[in-house]
Amino acid sequence: MTGTAAAIAALASVVVAAYETPLERRTVEQALDIANSALQSSHVAFHGDYRFHVLSPPVDFVEVVTPFRRVVLSAETTARTGRRMFGQREALAALQPDPDRLELFVELTFHPMNTFIGVPAYDVELAPAGAPAPRVAAATIDRLPRYGARVDDPSYLFPYPPVLTPRLASGSAPLLGGTVIARFHGAAVDSKGVYAVVVKDGRQEIGRTRRIDLSQLR
Repeated sequence: MTGTAAAIAALASVVVAAYETPLERRTVEQALDIANSALQSSHVAFHGDYRFHVLSPPVDFVEVVTPFRRVVLSAETTARTGRRMFGQREALAALQPDPDRLELFVELTFHPMNTFIGVPAYDVELAPAGAPAPRVAAATIDRLPRYGARVDDPSYLFPYPPVLTPRLASGSAPLLGGTVIARFHGAAVDSKGVYAVVVKDGRQEIGRTRRIDLSQLR
């Protein structure tokens, strides 16, 4: 086995586990190993498992950010900004203020002739699969407008800008889309559960993912 093949196999071996809360020291080290990989293909493959396409306008896709992935994303962002120090202390800081939270980033694209002045008050829920069970409502929701093209490049793996500050429209710039960020308390979510992410406009469902098996995500 070549060195490159061995590295890919090693990284693959550490990501086959369930969504974990809380993160133990060894688990954080595994997240840092993924973030520090020199193989761009490893980063793309890892993050690809967390994107779920909807393709039901205006909902494009949903990005799932678990605590484990949050550490990977934070470490990758630190590396891209030229800072090299990102260890256990920085990882624990990145998990605050709610280390066990599950975050969903719902990416939207609006019709170019829309008359919105901001992202509509869409809600996001987790609908358990299988036996009837109450849906899980988000603990908090942020809605960020997008006035330019979405950044969607393999070298830029965050599903959102590192600084979550809405950019205001300049002049008559149209609102092209946005991101709805829904955060769920870890205690409210079954870490081995299977859910669909449901996006609602009032009582009307406007988009839904396929089944998301949290036991298959880190």
